[in-house]
Amino acid sequence: MTSAIDSGKLAGLDSQEKTEFMKKVYTLHCLSAGKQRNFVDELPKKELSKIEGRVEARRDAALACQRLLTAARNDLDRAKQSNSAKALLAKSIGVASGYRSAQRQFENWRQFFPKYYALTAADRERRLDGRHGDAAAIYLSKYIAKRLAAPGFSLHNSGFAIDFETFDHGCALGPNKSQTRLWKQSWFFDWLKSNANKFGFNENKK
Repeated sequence: MTSAIDSGKLAGLDSQEKTEFMKKVYTLHCLSAGKQRNFVDELPKKELSKIEGRVEARRDAALACQRLLTAARNDLDRAKQSNSAKALLAKSIGVASGYRSAQRQFENWRQFFPKYYALTAADRERRLDGRHGDAAAIYLSKYIAKRLAAPGFSLHNSGFAIDFETFDHGCALGPNKSQTRLWKQSWFFDWLKSNANKFGFNENKK
């Protein structure tokens, strides 16, 4: 692992035991991520460009994403004009998030930890060394890794990853793992599967 934001900077939880467990999980997550990618702290502003709204990415990725969105929206309009039933259910497409610094990712990690801690309570209780033991920490670090990248080791921190959003089937869909089934039913998901690689993008199936 090249580097990482120190676990001591994590804001404490409601007990010392939980706080120490959180730090252990965070350290394991970063150690695992560091075997696959180098740590990226913060990109210089000059390397970033706006996609739309407040969402930024590296200049080349931002330009490619703008072209992708233009093409997708044009194709959606044409599909609606042809009275495509699936297209008529899609109301909008856009970007939910792009570049974020390691510090922002660190804040996100701390924000979502209590949620993941609660969701894994039953599984952690069944570990031989208890809910806050080493086995539980390994389990939770892997659970979080499937949902949120370690701070500084995310493709979002590198400025290349982009999360899309759409309003389809009456639902606002974004970067939420619980919406995977709905995403796969959307017009935009089908379009991305067929066209994203033309603009240099691929699905991250984390």
